Amino acid sequence: MILMVDNLDIRKIIKKSEELTQYLREPYDIQLIYDGDNKLFKINGKRPLRAKVCLRGWGKYEFETLKKLSTQNYNVPKPITYVTIQNDLDEKWAFGNLEREVGILFYTALEGQRLDQQLTKINIGKALNFLKGLHENKSLVDRVIDDYQRIEIERGLTYLRSLFQGEFADQIKSAIEEYRELEVNFCFIHGGPRLEHFIIKENQIWMTDFEGACTGDRFKDLGIFFTDLLVQSITVNELIKLYFKRDLTKEEKTRLKFFELRTLLIKMKNEPSEFVLKSIQELVDYKNS
Repeated sequence: MILMVDNLDIRKIIKKSEELTQYLREPYDIQLIYDGDNKLFKINGKRPLRAKVCLRGWGKYEFETLKKLSTQNYNVPKPITYVTIQNDLDEKWAFGNLEREVGILFYTALEGQRLDQQLTKINIGKALNFLKGLHENKSLVDRVIDDYQRIEIERGLTYLRSLFQGEFADQIKSAIEEYRELEVNFCFIHGGPRLEHFIIKENQIWMTDFEGACTGDRFKDLGIFFTDLLVQSITVNELIKLYFKRDLTKEEKTRLKFFELRTLLIKMKNEPSEFVLKSIQELVDYKNS
């Protein structure tokens, strides 16, 4: 059973934490600003903070990632502390058999505009450069999750089974399973770089929400980011040139296609639309008779 956390709980935790009491000074107020798969509290004071209740179970990993990135002067929120509140989760998720727990991540507030609020080609280029800086930093690389490609494929097939049947589903399944045979040059990835995770502050790009960060395939980041830009007036080929300064190899195109397709399946599951369906059909070259 997932614990309920409210403003009073956050205040009690702050008073018990030496790191937080040193950082914060009374008076301050606490406000719930997001209540979903995680919870996010805004702590308003002279030195504002955010408290993220990591109900999905990845808060400890995000805290360690933010510490590492902050030490290397990346534009990310500075982590203050992490507090475990529940060790055992009822729900099991097999991504690399990583241990999960419910905890609260406290980090500095990051004020600015989201990338989708200032979506220019210059800012898109800055966001891609930020991702590339993560991908090419070998010091951030950790162990590769066991059966990484199989796990990513199974997640895609899970969404597929809940959405489509028949010939169309078979064609998507075939496209998804192509990823199994590819060679992946593993690197550090954000794991979910949607437009709202990029913040523009003082004309620089910052990033938030690193709970999905791991050693993985850079095309996961690129597939998610490119898919979020589908309705914008910039093509995938332009994005590829901005990031790679060259054309993709055949295998790279297949890796990108896999993660674009999987991201579209997630969008189709959560926010179905004719545009998303058409985009899926175009990726698998499906002729709807």
